Amino acid sequence: MHLKKNSSTFLILTVFFVLAGCNTKPEDNFSPLGIPLNPTEAQKANLSEVFPDFEAINITVPDSVFFGNIEQIKSDDKRIYLLDPFQSKSIIILDKKGNFINQLKKIGRGPGEYVSPYAFTVNTSEDELILYDRGKLEFLRYKLPTLEFLGSTRKNALLMNFERLDGGDILAVRDDSKNKSELFGLEIWNKEFETLKDGISDMQNAVIELSYHSTIGKKNKDLLYAHPFNGLIHEVSNGGLVPIYDLAFNDWEVPEELYSMEEANDFEEALTRDKYVLWPRFPLESQNTLKFWYMYGADIDSYHFLIHDTQTSKQLHYSEIVFDGTSIKTPIPLGIVEDFYVSLILPESIDPEDIPVDYQETFQKSLSTELPILIYLK
Repeated sequence: MHLKKNSSTFLILTVFFVLAGCNTKPEDNFSPLGIPLNPTEAQKANLSEVFPDFEAINITVPDSVFFGNIEQIKSDDKRIYLLDPFQSKSIIILDKKGNFINQLKKIGRGPGEYVSPYAFTVNTSEDELILYDRGKLEFLRYKLPTLEFLGSTRKNALLMNFERLDGGDILAVRDDSKNKSELFGLEIWNKEFETLKDGISDMQNAVIELSYHSTIGKKNKDLLYAHPFNGLIHEVSNGGLVPIYDLAFNDWEVPEELYSMEEANDFEEALTRDKYVLWPRFPLESQNTLKFWYMYGADIDSYHFLIHDTQTSKQLHYSEIVFDGTSIKTPIPLGIVEDFYVSLILPESIDPEDIPVDYQETFQKSLSTELPILIYLK
């Protein structure tokens, strides 16, 4: 078995380049906390400095399980869930030590089957996995961990992502068209997938097309949503979005006239003329600390990571994080587990001559099994 490198994120960026965007406006009489951000001050660092409790774990699955391009990782208190929406069209379920539990792979058009497994969430109160089939515009429910099919609900909506709020309602990110210039955008639904509140976000095309699952983060049990362009990070509630942080992009903010260009090639060319800050990803607030990743420059693999103390305003800012004593770059997260990040190291990205001394056995096993390494960044 083997993996192929993730390419769909690049495709998502390419799609959004043709679209227009604008700024989300804070609620009246509310001032979000300003967070200074200077990408030129970011430094290269070793993994142990940034994530001292880092873990690298070998994944164990049956030979029959194929890993494709894992796009998303989500979790509950017991398990982690890895979604490959395009190659294997499956969700692999592991315990938090990387051991195989089950795999959802029911491709077809019959009851309990799906065509395009584009997004999912976990209903922890009922111990259910809820899958969104973008091909059939259907939500399918499965009992955990057996994956017994429980039922489905059709809804005429195209989603990029959806997440359950703490009270059981749903944050839905819709990328279907409301009119020629706007998408439906972010909405609040109830657990029966009925719309409770619409129009809670910018609905301009470019903003929503880049509101991928990585723009969603966590603050304790609450969800956070990071606007892709203007630096606002919102807390999500049943009533909508409340801006709580304002990242000061300043001179590095992408000018509106650039991402309003009609042609993708024109935007990409303009983006190479200078370096810009955009697309904050996986905002995570815990213990008076805000953390997030963001894109700097035209290279989608050129990410930065910032840790900001919300009480003292002290910051730790990194342009590159590598395994100690190697040139191996820490991959950007694919999700959040509890209050830390989770990602994968693909076996084809491992150089046998450049393996971290402390993880020789783990990396060698990944090479021999052709399975990824599960990494916890904490």
